[in-house]
Amino acid sequence: MEILATRAEHLVHLRFQHTGGFPSFDLFNGRLPRLERLDLAPGWRPSVALDAPRLHSLELNRSNDLLDLKSALPVARIRTLRFSGSTSGHHLASFERLTSMLSIQTNDPPTLHPVPPPALRSLETWHVELPSFRKLVPHTVTVNFFGRFRTPALNALHIRRLTSAEGLGTDLLRRSECELLTLVLEDPRISSTDILTIFPATPSLHTLAIISGEKDVLQDDFFTALTLQSDPLTHLLPQLQNFRVDGTFEFTTDTLLAMLESRSSPESAQTARLCNIELRLRDRVLPTGELQALIELSGTVSVQYLAGNSVNLAVRVTFG
Repeated sequence: MEILATRAEHLVHLRFQHTGGFPSFDLFNGRLPRLERLDLAPGWRPSVALDAPRLHSLELNRSNDLLDLKSALPVARIRTLRFSGSTSGHHLASFERLTSMLSIQTNDPPTLHPVPPPALRSLETWHVELPSFRKLVPHTVTVNFFGRFRTPALNALHIRRLTSAEGLGTDLLRRSECELLTLVLEDPRISSTDILTIFPATPSLHTLAIISGEKDVLQDDFFTALTLQSDPLTHLLPQLQNFRVDGTFEFTTDTLLAMLESRSSPESAQTARLCNIELRLRDRVLPTGELQALIELSGTVSVQYLAGNSVNLAVRVTFG
């Protein structure tokens, strides 16, 4: 460690993996002028304040709490925060000190003390990964977690392992009045009807990706709901331009084609034109007639048949 201390001025990424007997920042005299990323071990407690003017990325683990770190770390400059479930609760008031926060990655959302919801005014990107299904009831954790914040600048939301419509964060989006541009649902365990419930709260959405695991998520009702009708006031996702579907699904091609046709040349000036759709389907082969219909509809279709047990058909449609 003495050798490391002599090179402290050159450290860019510092990771504390164990708490037992590991030196604190006093080893570096509290100064790490080039440090950009800091990953803290569970239960780590500061002994001296850290002078790290370039620090912008912080990872907390288990019993770390921002309240314990506010006097030792320049938390106001943190732009990327990653943290996982905590054995003790995080104090929500401490999140308001993250005035430069642009991105949060949450693995197993922690318990949060019940206080009025703070506003993460600069947060733009939020990636939430729920616990494995064997550990606890994920949707309860997510509902409680999303229910504690306001995020007026949020434009991208990525949720993995979703098991309840309440976990979609619809209340968060409505309360925050943010213009969400990108939504990614990875390995969702809910129905297509449940997914549709978030869309009235995302009228500005440009990009939607649904990446399925083993469960068949999307049914015909999903594409029927996204098919544009004559009244623009009834349109869901009127600004949708990019759409990705990846997984095992049982929807019929007719409903997909109807949705694509309605969005390839929308009649309303308030409705954007769907520019790209990417289909990566497992255990699915499109008949020649259906591929021809896609070509006639869009003008540009890229099709890949992939061997193996993963994806065996990939279709990329670009509207000319």
